[in-house]
This record gives sequence, C-alpha cells and structure tokens, in this order.
Amino acid sequence: LKPTVVVDRRSGLMVLGMLKRCFDPACTVALCAVLAMGVTPTSIGLMLLALVFWWRSTPSDKKAHSGARHDGVDEVDARFPDLGQQGGLSGTFIPSNGEIFDCNRLRVHHIDNEYCSMKFLALTRPTDDPARDAAGLYPGAEHFNGRKRLWETRWQIHFKATPRNRLFFGIELAEYVPVAGWARWIQQSTVALLRKAAGGNIYHSCGDSPANAAQSGSEAEKPVFAMPLWAFDQVIESEIGQEPDIQNIEGLGVLRANGRKNFMKHMSQLELRTDRVYTFAFWCISRWVDVVNWTMLGVVPGGVD
Repeated sequence: LKPTVVVDRRSGLMVLGMLKRCFDPACTVALCAVLAMGVTPTSIGLMLLALVFWWRSTPSDKKAHSGARHDGVDEVDARFPDLGQQGGLSGTFIPSNGEIFDCNRLRVHHIDNEYCSMKFLALTRPTDDPARDAAGLYPGAEHFNGRKRLWETRWQIHFKATPRNRLFFGIELAEYVPVAGWARWIQQSTVALLRKAAGGNIYHSCGDSPANAAQSGSEAEKPVFAMPLWAFDQVIESEIGQEPDIQNIEGLGVLRANGRKNFMKHMSQLELRTDRVYTFAFWCISRWVDVVNWTMLGVVPGGVD
C-alpha cells in the first residue's frame, strides 16, 4: 500500500495562509538579513520590523476581502446601484460648488471660476478590495487592464485669461502636519522616487509650523507637492468645440510614453491660449501612491501609511 496524506479544506487554507505570510516581502527581507548576518541586533530589529508590517497588513486584508462583491457588475453606471455605499475615493474641489466626484461612478466633475472653465475625471482601481480589483468588477476596469497604474486623473481646461506665469499642478494639504524621524526619511525617499518618475523639477515642502510663522510674523506655507506641466503623461490641444470626450481620450494627442524627452520639450513650448481647450492626463506616479488606502508604495515592503 502506498502511504496517503489526507488534508481537509481548513488545513489546506491554513497551509496556504502560512506560505503567503512566509513569502510576504517584509518577512522575506528580514529572513534574508538573518541568513546573511546571523543573529545580531540589526537582524533581530529587521525581523521585529517585518512582524510589525505583517501585523498591520493583516486587518486591512481581512477587511478588503470581507467587503468583496462578486455580482457581475459592469462599467455602465446604471448597473452599479450600490457602489456608492462602498469605499473608494470621493471628494470635492475647494471652494465647493456642491458637486461631489465619486470614483465608484464614471462621472465628470465641473469647475468654473474667473480663471477657467474645467472638467475633471478621476479613475481609480479598488485597491481597498483586492478581490474586486482582480476580477475587474469596477467602473473603468477595461482601461486599467494590463496596466500598472493605480489611478489616473484628467483635466479639460478652457482658460478665460492667459496665464501670466509658469503653471504648476499638484496638491496642498489644508493643515500643517509635523513630520520627523523615520516618517521624514520615508517621505524624502518617496519624493525622490516620484521626482525620478515625473522627471525632476518637483517642488515639495512639509510646510511651516503656524506657531513659528506667527513668531516671525510671516505667512505659514502649507504642505505642498507641485509639478510642472511636463510631468503630465498626455496632452491634447483642441479648437473650442472640437475637444474630445474626457472619458474617451485613448491614444489622442501627445503622450509621454512615446518619448519622454520630446514630450517634455513639447510641454515646455506649449502656449496656453484662451481660444483653445487643453486636455491633460496624469498617472506616472500612481504606482507608488495608493490614494484609496492613503499608502506610499515602493519605499519599504508592505507600503507606508
């Protein structure tokens, strides 16, 4: 008789779970350090750090899988009646016109002020729900299929007045957030990674402490991350009334992917006029910035909150 091994479903899942954790990137790095250096204070510290990353990632995995849906939803907005109740990315521009953009819906957000009229569209992968992401059960899944980007943002702008100075685009936090020590090192490493991806000339500041600014009598700078226009990945210049549908710009205009040097030259020479409509798309740093889970990726194993 040949020996046989019987493994029930629960034991099989337990073994798979153990293997998954053993090959977790953080655990792998720590184990390699122990093998290379032996049992030293440094290797023990790396092992403890790996256990922290493992512990922090476990609840989010459970939460992501418990909220997964498998009901065959498709891109058409009418077929997503309950996606608005799920997680994801949503928000509004400040000052708000009351219009909320929700990345669970492929809807265009509108902004109008004395400087320009603009349409905005944000597309994201459901990184808070790995099962739905893998199955492609979310709006825009076809666009992300086969691509490494985690999100993409698009702007379609008609300028009412010609810009007098060089334009940058980026984000600004509403309040000052102190950053020091380990977090400051991670932040600097991430900015260096993003600067390499976008092509340099990025402006980043942690901002000024309001208390220190008050003592010196100066205006406190808010935390900001800004990039020149050539950090975009796609640009389309159109006559007014001839601009493309912002939801369907595949392959149009000039793309960074077709030649970074030529694209940067084109963007540096781009003349922003009031009789044109400009459509911009941006995604180059999305591989390292998970905007849904608010996590920086690629700096340390497991990402950083």
